Amino acid sequence: LHEWARGSETGAPALRERVELMIALCDAVHHAHQRGLIHRDLKPGNVLVDRGGRPRVLDFGVARPADVDLGTSLVTTHGELVGTLAYMSPEQLAGDPNDLDTRSDIYALGVILYELLAGRAPLDLGKRPLEDALRAIREDDPPPLAQHDAQLAGDLTVIAAKAMAKDRQERYASANGLAMDL
Repeated sequence: LHEWARGSETGAPALRERVELMIALCDAVHHAHQRGLIHRDLKPGNVLVDRGGRPRVLDFGVARPADVDLGTSLVTTHGELVGTLAYMSPEQLAGDPNDLDTRSDIYALGVILYELLAGRAPLDLGKRPLEDALRAIREDDPPPLAQHDAQLAGDLTVIAAKAMAKDRQERYASANGLAMDL
C-alpha cells in the first residue's frame, strides 16, 4: 500500500484515487467481517494493491472468528498482544481477546486512512518507550487531518477521527459504514 501511495513516475495518486482505494479496502474488510473474521493485524504491509488499483488484504495469520468462545479456544491467550502496535486499537492493547470485535479492525482502517491521506502516521510512536507508546494509543488524539492539508478539512477529517475513536462505541459499527461515509 505504501508503494502504491508513493506513486510512480507519473506521480502519486490524487486524493480522489486514495479515497476510492480506501473504499475498496473497507469493502474487502467488510467481506471478511461478514464471514465472521476479525483480521487483527490490518496495516499497509498487509494490503497489496494490484495493477488495476484494487486492494487485496493479505496475511490472515492472526485473524480469529468473531463469534468464537475464547474460553474454550486456543486461538489467543489472555494478555497476549496480537497485531502491529501502531495499528492496534486501544481495546486490543488490553490483551483480552474476549474484548475484541470488528471495531478493532475499524480502528486500524482509520489509521490506514489517516496515513494514506496525510502521508504520515496519526501518532508518532517511533522512538517512544513501549509504555509511552501504549499510553499514547490509549489516550492521545492525533492532530486533525486538516492540520496536514487544508483540502482534507471537513468530512475527511471527521471520518478519520470517528474511525480512530478511542471508545469503540464511538467508531463506525462496520467497515461498510466507513466506506459509505467515504
